[in-house]
Amino acid sequence: WPFCRAGFQPKKSEIEKGVDRMIKIYDTMSRDLREFVPIEDGKVKMYVCGPTVYNYIHVGNARSTVAFDTIRRYFEYRGYEVAYISNFTDVDDKIINRAKEEGITPLEVADKYIAAFREDVTALGVKPATRHPRVVEFMADIIRFVEDLIEKGFAYESQGDVYFRVEKSHNYAKLANKTLEDLELGASGRTDEETARKENPVDFALWKAAKPGEISWDSPWGPGRPGWHIECSVMSTEILGDTIDIHGGGADLEFPHHTNEIAQSEAKTGKTFANYWMHNGFVNIDNVKMSKSLGNFITVHDALKTLDGQVLRFFFATQHYRKPINFTEKAVRDAETNLKYLKNTYEQPFSGTVDAQELQAFKDKFIAAMDEDFNAANGITVVFEMAKWIKSGHYNQKVKDTLKNMLEVFGIDLKNIKNTKNTNYNEGLDEFYTTRLSRMLENYSWSKYNQKYILEDLKDYFHNEYEVITLSSTRSEQIHDKFMKAISNEPKPSSVLMIVNGNQKPSVLQALRNCKEVSFGMEIKFDYQFIYNINEKQKKLIQKRQEARANRDFATADQIRDQLAAQGIKLLDTKDGVRWTRD
Repeated sequence: WPFCRAGFQPKKSEIEKGVDRMIKIYDTMSRDLREFVPIEDGKVKMYVCGPTVYNYIHVGNARSTVAFDTIRRYFEYRGYEVAYISNFTDVDDKIINRAKEEGITPLEVADKYIAAFREDVTALGVKPATRHPRVVEFMADIIRFVEDLIEKGFAYESQGDVYFRVEKSHNYAKLANKTLEDLELGASGRTDEETARKENPVDFALWKAAKPGEISWDSPWGPGRPGWHIECSVMSTEILGDTIDIHGGGADLEFPHHTNEIAQSEAKTGKTFANYWMHNGFVNIDNVKMSKSLGNFITVHDALKTLDGQVLRFFFATQHYRKPINFTEKAVRDAETNLKYLKNTYEQPFSGTVDAQELQAFKDKFIAAMDEDFNAANGITVVFEMAKWIKSGHYNQKVKDTLKNMLEVFGIDLKNIKNTKNTNYNEGLDEFYTTRLSRMLENYSWSKYNQKYILEDLKDYFHNEYEVITLSSTRSEQIHDKFMKAISNEPKPSSVLMIVNGNQKPSVLQALRNCKEVSFGMEIKFDYQFIYNINEKQKKLIQKRQEARANRDFATADQIRDQLAAQGIKLLDTKDGVRWTRD
């Protein structure tokens, strides 16, 4: 990188006294660990791809946002000034489709979910970006960028669309470790309408002609809107310049998004687009890739109904950004426990004099850990080692400030952590856990015979961590009796999971909260989960009603419908058969 000034060290602050080392970054492009040398002394130009704002962000989006916010915070901890840019994609097919669903304009959809994003990430302790650019603010710049690529022969117009000539790009797909020949071979069989408009099937869109009724902007090629990839190239170069220090995002963006950004940016400027490429790992749910089709899709908006944002932040921020994260109930619980331990450590009274060299050794060790590609897992280990040292009688204002500064790197403000004494992860019907348990139980009818097997399956699923209680009705007195029986067992259970089949009556919820209070005092974990199932008698009634309807005996059919409604079961007749729901 000839334009970088080699050997730069950031100005040392009191935090770093005694440390003489450089930050090392795993660069996706070179696939090795490289010392960080900024373009400008003491400053970092950093662009991180933000969300397409058509829905609430999910925990995968949150993981990326938190990871790069933590990296930014560590640069600042080390004395750098960071220009941190993270965009909003507010023009996209998904936004257009959501606008049709909600009966509002695409820009209103974008405004709605940008506001939701800001609310969610604020709860996660994410600092506002230096700037959050929106695509609609840069439309004229995008059109000029595309015109320049056409003029240089890197792009061409076809029936109102504009495509980038991939074969003219030097070493295209080098970031993703792919070859143009492999990509062309994979695309050779395409026969769709868009492919017919391209010179090469692997060429990608810079500008898309508008379809009837779609939002559009005037351009030299007719009404249309930008392709996805061109947006970030334009916003990055316009705000930060032709070459930036770091470009980041999720691992799923490596190809084609970041690959195409490099191709079009370097074709236009003739310069290296980014000196370091960083990508965070995926989020799995109970060792399974998160997917809407699997029913394990978790939005941050829903998660924050039942989790303290600082707990969720701590869970994400204290794991190495490049490694996959496995999102489980136990992992989040462990994060809460660990965070409470640090809060208690921070809030304890001062306990005596402190050896300055010992304190400095913790600072040096923390920096050594974080300098190795922002290894948060090793960094937080140092924090816990220091907490143990504090507990042994080494605590004064200087130590407290050091602990505070370290935790701020992870986005944790110990003064803002809520009292989680009565936290219940399932209160408010967390969609993820409801879906998971319902899928496990959907093939069972709710009978004493089948409950035996339900209990066996659940205990196996939860690795026997829970004493599982199942209830066939939702009477508050039954909840109390079953709970008291469970906690009276010998040996005393460490955890109790109560599965309630039915709706959430106020008296039932209050009884469950009472159980929570009692269990807390006995140091027993307590959770409850509502599921919705029917017993054999109810199944037979539904079948009998179907037979009555087939025989046009509507009086009997209506009578059965009313009978089931009295039990909290509503029937819905569809073209695919009868469906039932609970109140």
